[in-house]
Amino acid sequence: MGDPRKSFWDALRAITPMRFRPTGYITHLTCVRSGGEVYSGPFAKMKYIRDSWWGSYIPKLLGVYERELHGALESAITRRPDVVVDVGAAEGYYSVGLCRRLPQARHIAFEMGEEGRAMMAELAALNGCQNMIDIRGECDPTKLEAVLAGSSNPLVVVDVEGYEKILVDPVAVPSLRKAMILVELHNRVRGIAELLTERFGRTHQIQRIWSEDRNLSEYPFDSLVLRLLPVRHRVWALDELRKVRMSWLWMVCPAAQQ
Repeated sequence: MGDPRKSFWDALRAITPMRFRPTGYITHLTCVRSGGEVYSGPFAKMKYIRDSWWGSYIPKLLGVYERELHGALESAITRRPDVVVDVGAAEGYYSVGLCRRLPQARHIAFEMGEEGRAMMAELAALNGCQNMIDIRGECDPTKLEAVLAGSSNPLVVVDVEGYEKILVDPVAVPSLRKAMILVELHNRVRGIAELLTERFGRTHQIQRIWSEDRNLSEYPFDSLVLRLLPVRHRVWALDELRKVRMSWLWMVCPAAQQ
């Protein structure tokens, strides 16, 4: 026999509108206070859709999503890449954000998921970028080389859940030797940081960036209801759903800037 208390709370939750649940309230508060635009960070003022296909929604809307990478992103933008390629683009947080900051560049976004591509197209249209981003499906080394060939100063952003071992390879993709590369590392590939460092150590300056704990002060909005809610709900709002500590490699080819 099931727990009657659990059944009661499950039934109550089922009939309670989402915006009146704690997580729904915080989501609604964030959308209203931000005006539906990214609130801060490199992509501030980017209009955003009402959901995230991959990764946490509220950190993206706040502009603190993967905030450890803000310095690398600003550095890349300053270098004015002529081609920007986002592999594993999800709903387009980076693709559309970089398109807004770098309208003179050619933009290509690869995303395997059909739903992700549809959401990316919606996000691009919302920001007037619908004719500026070439949205494609699956990427492999041959396809990546094809879009990079001929570029003198490309930027490549990679988040491919372990496939970086195959994709981020200067032998299979020679144009990566002159590219700025921001790649998320996945622990399922043992020794991936060391492998990529060995591959690009002679051509690139390499920085490893580690994820950091979030501070409750990074949630910028306040309300009486929010103060009454347990602190765990504000923690939830900033949570990027990482099961382990993440890291990225930021790799820049100095020769490409000469």
